[in-house]
Amino acid sequence: MKVHRLLIPMDGNGNTWTAIRYGLEMARTFNADVTALSVNSARNRSFARGGDVEHFSPEVSQKIVDYVANEGRKLGIAVTSMIVTGSPADEIIKASREHDLIVMGTNGRTGLEYLRLGSVAEKTIRHAGCPVLVVRSDETMFYKRLLEP
Repeated sequence: MKVHRLLIPMDGNGNTWTAIRYGLEMARTFNADVTALSVNSARNRSFARGGDVEHFSPEVSQKIVDYVANEGRKLGIAVTSMIVTGSPADEIIKASREHDLIVMGTNGRTGLEYLRLGSVAEKTIRHAGCPVLVVRSDETMFYKRLLEP
């Protein structure tokens, strides 16, 4: 598999930071360019845990994509920042058409919370125009699943 353009969508949750690390490391390995994508969504604001509306603000989105750009620069990786407004899954799927791989975090919601909120990762996996690597915060679990047959 050749990876020239890698997409890292993010919302600032704990698993986003793990996905950023893996995405940048993969970009360095493949000598790929990165797009750091943050999607602002009214739905995200209404369902944010603890009513944390600021969590999804444009200012926070800018800080997150700036962080990825700075970390990428340290590794010699070209990073393009992209902040959009819309449905997270739909915007990620739209952006996937111009990329070779998506590396994204997931909250791993289950049960009633999963049914109520849906799953951005699941919808992305089903409809993306490129392969998707979903990263959980448990790094040991990630390596175990990646390396086991």
